[in-house]
Amino acid sequence: MSEQIFFEDSDLFNKAEARLFSVFFPLFHQPHKPNAFINVMLWVIFIIQLVALSLFRIDNSTQAQTALSRIVNFIDLSSLCLIIGKNSIFLVVGFIILLVLLFVLLMICSFIFRSLLTTQPWIITLVRILHDILQRILYIPIASVCITMIDCYNIVQINEAGEEIRTRYWRAASNNICMSSIYQIVGVILAIITFIVLIVYCGTLDLLIYNFNPKNGGLFSCPDGLFNFIQHIFILSLVFIL
Repeated sequence: MSEQIFFEDSDLFNKAEARLFSVFFPLFHQPHKPNAFINVMLWVIFIIQLVALSLFRIDNSTQAQTALSRIVNFIDLSSLCLIIGKNSIFLVVGFIILLVLLFVLLMICSFIFRSLLTTQPWIITLVRILHDILQRILYIPIASVCITMIDCYNIVQINEAGEEIRTRYWRAASNNICMSSIYQIVGVILAIITFIVLIVYCGTLDLLIYNFNPKNGGLFSCPDGLFNFIQHIFILSLVFIL
């Protein structure tokens, strides 16, 4: 596909969008008949994570996870974060590094795509797999880990004068008052950065890549890019609510 084609429809896409598309598009191959097994497997994993997320429960009397939730929510890493406590900040750091590295890999592979295609095509395949893992498998765990950084709860105590005293504690480290630990403060900042990077990453690829070449041939084919982005925002909101 020549570069001239990218600029034909100026009403739909401006030059910057077309340029970005021309750089990144080769990495996101969208066949009319994709491998059904891989897509079904990714959907199954995604659905299992959603079901696990819906089973997240906190016992209001103890402010601790229920027994079922403690087991099931290892799938979306919620239980792991609550077990390791303030050290869950290192999971957030790891996810940020993963996002940045993947974006850098995408940039490098895009600019030397032809060279890699003829000499090391497995690298392109690896990048595509990592991208699918990020958007289809790690999306919910990343959101869950980040939310752990800001999840606090209230403890109501009554003093000798009969007055109610409300104290907020960090759920990941119940011995720390909310936003009093340097781990939580830094974790919240990193979580916000992670959310921004994740949304920008998904939005850039969904709105500026997939919309150029949508494939709507079946249930497990690549949907329209706008639909993809709305789905990502909806899932992120769902994780916050649950």
